[in-house]
Amino acid sequence: MSTAIIGAGYIGQLLANRLLYKGQKVSLFKRDLAGLEGLQAQGAEAHSWDLSLPESSWKGALKSVRRVVHLAPPPAEDADIEAQVTALAAACPKDLECFIYGSTSGAFGAAPNPNAWIDEDSPTGVLAPLGRRRWKYEEALKLSGLPLKVVRITGIYGPGRTFWPRLKAGQMVLFEGGTHVSRIHAWDLVRLLEAMFHSYAPKLLLACDDCPAPTLQVAKYLCDILGAPLPPVLSIEEAQKSLNSRGRELRFAGRKCRSRLRSGLIGPLCFPDYRTGLANSLNDEFFT
Repeated sequence: MSTAIIGAGYIGQLLANRLLYKGQKVSLFKRDLAGLEGLQAQGAEAHSWDLSLPESSWKGALKSVRRVVHLAPPPAEDADIEAQVTALAAACPKDLECFIYGSTSGAFGAAPNPNAWIDEDSPTGVLAPLGRRRWKYEEALKLSGLPLKVVRITGIYGPGRTFWPRLKAGQMVLFEGGTHVSRIHAWDLVRLLEAMFHSYAPKLLLACDDCPAPTLQVAKYLCDILGAPLPPVLSIEEAQKSLNSRGRELRFAGRKCRSRLRSGLIGPLCFPDYRTGLANSLNDEFFT
């Protein structure tokens, strides 16, 4: 069984490592191949690519794969999404078993009530720019004829991806009154992505843990367990001025997410809340 991972970044590399450990074939697609040497030594193929120029960069490398996991960032605002997806679909084999797209919970848009829970059945609300691009990409993939399954991913954290270094350096904008933010530990996300290979996996899955919380609450927890002082906390008005447009979308458009389908697919999470997940992640960062 051969799997192509398009966008072999943090999560893509963790997924590749898991599949290689199980003796599966993996092809990695990344614009810059730096950092993939360890996976290549384990047998992974690595291909340099440019999503905007798929015909010239992939050179038929997808023709022999049976599964594709697409984790690349969203296209630029001025990109022709339909043309990009059409070329991607043409590059895939006709007998492809599944095409898994790692989208964002932002594709649900804003709920009318910020305290309302969002799950796989929630309708699409008002979309911010980043969420809109992801949603449009999902829609184009649905029309492409690919055997599509979508995983809408919340905030990813894990070893090497806590925001403690930014918090310690005073680079984290903290403010009172922020919305709830849903998160998922990297290892649990990798388990979910692999489980989506199964024929019984749903067409749409929400990847989140069981404890959405405002970023300030998480920052206070981090500082408490590390015995560090909390950096200055701004007002919402001050934070609006300090963050760029993408930062405002990510920090002010939080969602309280819960999945109805996740437990039936992988059972309990390894890290059901940010407290257990961050403690484990910090331990790995400090002692490995």
